[in-house]
Amino acid sequence: MKFQRIALVGFSLAICAVAQTKPPKEIPFDGDDAPPAHREGPPPPPVLLKDGAPAFPAKGHPDDPINSVKAVETPGTGPHQAHIYTVPGLPDHTLYGPMDHVTQKTPILLWGNGGCASAGTIDAPFLLEIASHGFTIIANGDEIPQPELKYSNAYSFGQSSGHQLVHGLEWAIVAAKIDDGTYTYLDTTRVAAAGHSCGGKEAAIAAQDPRIKAVGIFNAGGPFPVGAKIPENYIAPPGRGGHGGHGERDVLTGTPDGSTFKVPAFYFIGGPSDFSYENAKHDYNLTKVPSWIGNYAPSGHPGTFNEVHGGKYGEIAAKWLKWVLLQDKESADWFKNDKATAAGWSEVQKKDLDKIPAHKA
Repeated sequence: MKFQRIALVGFSLAICAVAQTKPPKEIPFDGDDAPPAHREGPPPPPVLLKDGAPAFPAKGHPDDPINSVKAVETPGTGPHQAHIYTVPGLPDHTLYGPMDHVTQKTPILLWGNGGCASAGTIDAPFLLEIASHGFTIIANGDEIPQPELKYSNAYSFGQSSGHQLVHGLEWAIVAAKIDDGTYTYLDTTRVAAAGHSCGGKEAAIAAQDPRIKAVGIFNAGGPFPVGAKIPENYIAPPGRGGHGGHGERDVLTGTPDGSTFKVPAFYFIGGPSDFSYENAKHDYNLTKVPSWIGNYAPSGHPGTFNEVHGGKYGEIAAKWLKWVLLQDKESADWFKNDKATAAGWSEVQKKDLDKIPAHKA
């Protein structure tokens, strides 16, 4: 398949680079902050629903592939051909970026997956779409071949953490300074953190790092408010995994809320059927920075990450990043002038958006 050829080309180039030059320094993890492959003992069991099905938001039969061949192979709508690749020195992460990245600097998005699943290709159609607009994405989790990635096994690859997102940035900062120039295309001064569901909680944790310039919360939002309950069908795994090494439930209850953000915060939610709906609204109301919130109600909690081009989420995420990291005026106007409503987003609210720079024509 075209997807496989592109991924293999990117991986082959990375292998050739490491054979000819000194690889980027590997920054070690230790303790509970370590990603699954670096922890002692077996990985945590999957988060399960009461009926025994994985808590990953499924849209099909458990044995169906999460991403269709069409969704992964369809080129993005941006000006660049995007690909998926891995790099030496950064285990437990998957990268997405433009094939012609050597011609220009690429801002960086740190991405956390739904359920804090450590599988970096779960949201491939969505992340390839973003990459086609000139961004490099460093996603938590290994590159899992698409035919092997199903709704039924999304958690079998372990769980990640917000600290794992920050480690991706630490690697990029070191790699971009390597004298051989292999990774000088990484613009480590323009970095955003985002994620879906539990991955959105990871992004909130990562956003406490002052090197993060913006945070995107997809179908999530802070800890559950006082008096609210985690959905009864969630069963947290015992042992390690998620925030601080204590399981996904701790990510749901121990995440920094909107009042802690020092950078622009954008919330992309799935309407009343999304169990993060009320929590996201609560979190948005706590923000003291330029913020935006909108709902794409047809998607519910699963979002549209696995549709061709990442669906509506892919479209809005590219515009968000082009504004907050590239200061693109057209994208800024799209949010400021309520064009999201015409694109199908509802219950849109915004505050202090004029404080986010936007001057690039």
